Amino acid sequence: MWTVCAWCGLRWGELMGLQHHHVAATRLTIDVQLGPPDGRPFELEPPKEGSYRNDHPHYFGAVDLPPFLAALLTRQMADRHPASCDCGDDGCGGGRFLFLNKRGGHHLHGTYATHPWEKAVTGWVPARRPRRGRSSGAPARPVMVDMAEGWPGVPVTPTWPAASGTTWAPPVVRGLPRYDQPVVDARAVDCPRCRAAAGKACTSPSGDKHTHQPRIAAARAAGHIRELGLTSWLPINPRMTPPQVTALAPGVAGRDRHPHDPHP
Repeated sequence: MWTVCAWCGLRWGELMGLQHHHVAATRLTIDVQLGPPDGRPFELEPPKEGSYRNDHPHYFGAVDLPPFLAALLTRQMADRHPASCDCGDDGCGGGRFLFLNKRGGHHLHGTYATHPWEKAVTGWVPARRPRRGRSSGAPARPVMVDMAEGWPGVPVTPTWPAASGTTWAPPVVRGLPRYDQPVVDARAVDCPRCRAAAGKACTSPSGDKHTHQPRIAAARAAGHIRELGLTSWLPINPRMTPPQVTALAPGVAGRDRHPHDPHP
């Protein structure tokens, strides 16, 4: 996502508004931006200051993509197919967007810098400030991931506090999972209590989402137990911000150019 932003000189709204039909072989068309919700649904709007990049004679022309970037976008579209957002017919119209969050919704500009950006560049889960009546807050903690499914790992939450000293041991407190213990994959079997099929979550009349104990016992008896491949992310660059990624693009395009060349 940020490689496209840097090489194509896109604003945040234009980046979020990119859809599959905007990519045509080695050209990228920019004719919309995704407006922020601000208490209302996401909406597709004209680019800021009318800065269309398309083949209409009154505008700048579509963006030419270098081969490596065209290949990245082709892979992105193939890996995320189908990639319709969860807005439906309201607001943006539920199109097939290129860059959605893991839940199928749009990234929020106000929270993206914290999750997932800050986690990746610092390797730490940011501290959470206390909020009256809602949260007592929490200190910063290292990102922990399960590498069982390969790189870059699946983050586990809530994470453990940072290790300190030579006598540190995994914490044993209520509400904090024992990630160092074997995990029972309960969804690998049908639930004998609520009859939820394998792969589906347990259900109950009260709406409780906890996995039923008989199902956990059945999965354990069937041998569906695994160890977590725990590790922590190392920081990429603790001080890096999204605008700095865009600023690095000229250096990537040609190392013989001055980094402040207005026409890289």
